[in-house]
Amino acid sequence: MDIENLDYDPKIIARYVHFHKTGEDIDNPNSKDTAAAAALPPKKKQKKKNIPPAVLETRRTIQLCCRDNNLPLALRTFHTAMRDLVRMEAQVLYQLLNLCEGTFAERTGAHVGTPKNPKKGDKAGEDEKGGGGEENASREDAKSTITTNISLERRLHHAKQIHALLSSLNIPLIDQAFTALIRLASRAGDFDRAEKYLDEAEKTQQCKIKLRIYSSLLRAYCGDVAVSGADDADEKSQHTAVPTREGLIRALKVWKRMHDNSGGM
Repeated sequence: MDIENLDYDPKIIARYVHFHKTGEDIDNPNSKDTAAAAALPPKKKQKKKNIPPAVLETRRTIQLCCRDNNLPLALRTFHTAMRDLVRMEAQVLYQLLNLCEGTFAERTGAHVGTPKNPKKGDKAGEDEKGGGGEENASREDAKSTITTNISLERRLHHAKQIHALLSSLNIPLIDQAFTALIRLASRAGDFDRAEKYLDEAEKTQQCKIKLRIYSSLLRAYCGDVAVSGADDADEKSQHTAVPTREGLIRALKVWKRMHDNSGGM
């Protein structure tokens, strides 16, 4: 499955959303799939042993993709799960958004969702990195190129689709997910979309507003190339095209929102 050819077929998405909410396959309504029944949100928290293996495998693969900064494999896993009706937990989708953003690991050393104690023999993404038996140094070299080779435009496209899916599933985003969306849209120069995500974050009860939600957009309006730019000089000049006066006006408005939502501190 070539990442450049990944599409978001409305029929596949509608089928997955229906399955996620009801446990039923709309293409085969008379089937009684035990995995589908198990995929329904439980009244009580499921014990790990009762979670379908496919759900656990999807979760684990995405976690290892976070460890390896492997967005291509994560997106292929995501699409396969939708097609095969494997229920993805909210945290898995949040992790995908952070992988799309692409710089979390650069700033913190590890992506959100990276397993703290990787199991011996985990080999997620070894095809992209030339095998699971390489030394750690070689793996680190591969990590630095896997996600960054994907353009900002494509990463934003995937993030928008994942955000839309979360909305269709009525799953509220947390602050880390909103931060990833706002940062990615700001870096791509799509300030209107970044403002839209910021509006949504402020209105989402489950999202604990933190200063980092505002920082990337604030810095982008101030012309910070490291945030609002892209991977090469041409893209950097393209994405810092906001006039100085307009940029400062917008930055002051974002600063006021940040000030008001931080309790005036």
